[in-house]
Amino acid sequence: MKRAIAIVLIGVFTLFKGGIALAASPPVAAAVGATFLLDCGAYTGTAWQFSPGLYLTANHVVVHCRTPMIVSKSGAHRSNVILHNTLDDVAELKSSFIAPSSIPIRVSSIATNEKLYVRAAPGGRLETSSGRLIGDFPVDGIPSIETSAFVDPGSSGGVVINESGDVVGLVQKKSTDPTFGVALRQPFISGFLARKLPGTDAGPLPISSASDISVDLLWMMVATVFSAISCIWWVVHRRHRFATKSVQNYDKVPVVLGRVFWDGEK
Repeated sequence: MKRAIAIVLIGVFTLFKGGIALAASPPVAAAVGATFLLDCGAYTGTAWQFSPGLYLTANHVVVHCRTPMIVSKSGAHRSNVILHNTLDDVAELKSSFIAPSSIPIRVSSIATNEKLYVRAAPGGRLETSSGRLIGDFPVDGIPSIETSAFVDPGSSGGVVINESGDVVGLVQKKSTDPTFGVALRQPFISGFLARKLPGTDAGPLPISSASDISVDLLWMMVATVFSAISCIWWVVHRRHRFATKSVQNYDKVPVVLGRVFWDGEK
């Protein structure tokens, strides 16, 4: 009997402990299935799904990228920029790839020193970091928040959420203090999606890829060399014609290219 009671108590304790662990699990659980590496060829960033097939990232990640690729376990999926804002550095992508989960954007509030989580792909590898809200103020004219959660190149476009799992920001860059990260505040993300944020335009910016720029530079170099050779040929040819036509004897004084050479008889 005592043994049975002990087994029951152990079982109850195990379930209770499991329930506590589940309740205390990080609020980024939903973000894990909604956040992805964004491959732009020569560099990478981060994108996260806020609605089926719709993703958010930092504008500077895709501004020079013709076809941003959302990388998941099933492969790389094409996406297109359908909305962008250069001033506040945010862009919306659309893809046929539907992620397992989404991170809904809803009204949320934050307080100084509040615990925050960042889900991003620093160095091209997805990971979650946690930190505290350091400040809530404009950075370079952009309405931003600063967090002590780890960010690094590749984190741009990542999502910042609070303990409730609500979106509070979108990672844009490191702060002047390299231990802090800067993110666009959530209300302005909503304003961007509603096309109420000044500077928001549909579609991507007209861009030239690195290969296009290289080809243009190559053609410019070819044109420059061709022009130089043409000028040299014209000068040499002109001087040759002038020399052959201008050599005349005037009282045995040959005039060659404007210089007088005496023949020694005078």
